[in-house]
Amino acid sequence: MATPEPMTAAESWRLSKSRARVATGERERDDVLVSGWIVDSWLEGCLTAPRRLVLQVAPRNRWGPLWIVEASPSLVSDRSWLEDLGENLCHGSLVDAVGRTDRTGTVVATSLKLVR
Repeated sequence: MATPEPMTAAESWRLSKSRARVATGERERDDVLVSGWIVDSWLEGCLTAPRRLVLQVAPRNRWGPLWIVEASPSLVSDRSWLEDLGENLCHGSLVDAVGRTDRTGTVVATSLKLVR
């Protein structure tokens, strides 16, 4: 009998999260990658203390509806990027966002990669 391949750390983490969700009755959802161009952006709250960043993203590799991505401003490490997003100066910039969809279809980002 062949020994199974060892699990990667990511596979092990996914399995442990899956088991935890089964134990708590949560529905398991996979991470979603949104990759495309920023069509619109705004900050909720004031510029000096934003509470939430919202991006409308046009998909990069396919035609389709815009994605709505919500993120914590803390995911944007560059303060000038955050100000530019709040002033709509980043339209057309590339973004990759990783997160989970909520029940409305909005992607709640856990990671953002912004490219000028």
